[in-house]
Amino acid sequence: MEERRMKLSPAQLARVDGYLHSRRDAMVGTLCRLVAVESVSHDTPDPACPFGPGCRAALDEMGRICAEKGLTMQNHDNFCGSVRWGQGERELGIFSHLDVVPAGPGWSGDPFVPVVENGFVRGRGAIDNKAGAVVGLYAIECLRALDIPLHHAVRLFFGCSEEDMMTDILYYGEQVGWPEFSLVPDAVFPAAFAEKGICAGYFTSGPVAREIRSLRAGTVTNAVAGECVITLSARHYPRLFACRTDRVEVTCDGDEAVVRAQGLSAHASRPHQSINAIALAFDLLLEAGVLDGEEREAVAFWDGCLHDFYGGPLGIALDRGEYGELTIIGGTASLEEGRFRFGFNCRYPAGDSCGRIVPLLEQAAAAHRFALSVEEGVDGFCLSPDHPVVAAMTAVANELTGEQRRPYLMKGATYCRSIPNAIPFGPEMDQDAPAFPVGRGGIHQADESMSVNELINAVKIYVAALVELDAMLE
Repeated sequence: MEERRMKLSPAQLARVDGYLHSRRDAMVGTLCRLVAVESVSHDTPDPACPFGPGCRAALDEMGRICAEKGLTMQNHDNFCGSVRWGQGERELGIFSHLDVVPAGPGWSGDPFVPVVENGFVRGRGAIDNKAGAVVGLYAIECLRALDIPLHHAVRLFFGCSEEDMMTDILYYGEQVGWPEFSLVPDAVFPAAFAEKGICAGYFTSGPVAREIRSLRAGTVTNAVAGECVITLSARHYPRLFACRTDRVEVTCDGDEAVVRAQGLSAHASRPHQSINAIALAFDLLLEAGVLDGEEREAVAFWDGCLHDFYGGPLGIALDRGEYGELTIIGGTASLEEGRFRFGFNCRYPAGDSCGRIVPLLEQAAAAHRFALSVEEGVDGFCLSPDHPVVAAMTAVANELTGEQRRPYLMKGATYCRSIPNAIPFGPEMDQDAPAFPVGRGGIHQADESMSVNELINAVKIYVAALVELDAMLE
């Protein structure tokens, strides 16, 4: 692939800028229509909605939006949808997804009733990843409206299972095939050159719980647990109450003492922005001294793991410099027939493998009388920061944002790990910040909010990037 440069002229950029600002309200309206659909992905046996009725509803709504713009969305057996625009035989790809993670607690309002306020669109999926779908759609609209020619066709993909097991993208690849090169608007600008791998699953103890009657924490394994509720016998109430903190309240409800911890949830790729509610609750139980024997050992083991983001207690720590450092978080916790079930999500450096990590996790689990089950194990992808497309896309983003950022390592998971020749690219810029405290307003957090200005600028960057990529691959 020979690198060529064909940037939009200043006059063309001015026309793009003017057009997109004239479409500001339309973009916001489209994003709100998508956010209003509660499209949490979960597998079902129904071929009419293999990822649940919400994802099917989101796909249908996107089909209507495309039709209103004179575009035809192809429904790929309800697994996903795509739009192909342009006349070229070869394609450039934009891969977005319409499914979202569960809303979780702590929202200012209904997470599926979008709110436009102070320059932001608030609602579950406003960033991740319905903004990505809107960016791709309006980039195509702008290219078409301003008659900016491309040698390639553009394929815009709408997935329905990215937050689950990415079954949608695998199905699409088998049925349709892949574009020449693809951009994935499920990250931040500029361009990422690599992604960490993911290993996720559960540690399950034997029937050791004696004092703990119930345990409930978190909603998904790929986000740090933001809330944890534990019940015990009311006879423990005085000792528990004496250890309460500003983040852990202790109440008495009939014959039960209730421990309720409130942490700060964050995406599994951003553990440093979180406070794990499970760890807060377990700290209190251990300090109060209400557990003993195998029950105490099990709680103490997992509590220690939660306090070390880098996997030290599990023997899996690894730092590969620019290709990342291993991190691990606790996303869920429950009690089932006296057995603790702790959900985890590990992000390991690009170039490392799940094959190295799983045996070490099994060894640590066995040493503490736990069983390990791995639900997801997918290695990341790894390019050089100097890869021609990475360098070119970074240059486009930097020129249009006025930044001088370098290509970066993506700590989250995107479709790039399943698509040949693809990189994460926008749509976030981390320039505007919603007026929320730490732990709110971001992806997978309560009050998830997308900046309208960043949305418009992201479309502009994508228009310029598609022109650049089209020239490079001609």
